Amino acid sequence: MIISKYDDGKKIFKAWRENGKRKIETVDFNPYFYVLDEENEVPNYRPNKYVTRDFEYVHGDWVNLNKESLKRVYVESSHDIKRGRRLNGSLSKISS
Repeated sequence: MIISKYDDGKKIFKAWRENGKRKIETVDFNPYFYVLDEENEVPNYRPNKYVTRDFEYVHGDWVNLNKESLKRVYVESSHDIKRGRRLNGSLSKISS
């Protein structure tokens, strides 16, 4: 199976074979990462100097390996995850 992301950062492409026939599928997804539940909720981020986008925070039953509570942070594109994690102070604390 081949799995890759589209350049728009919002879709995943899957390709595989079943009984010798090629199958393909495009799946929409909402990119996200995790931060500690106690972290401040930054309202928005700037993927470049012309655009401002909002974070969406979801609280759930997620924990890291140290049993610390986590919250999920949605971004508009998978290209925005690194910048979003840096703004939320989580790059060195948690891996998604």
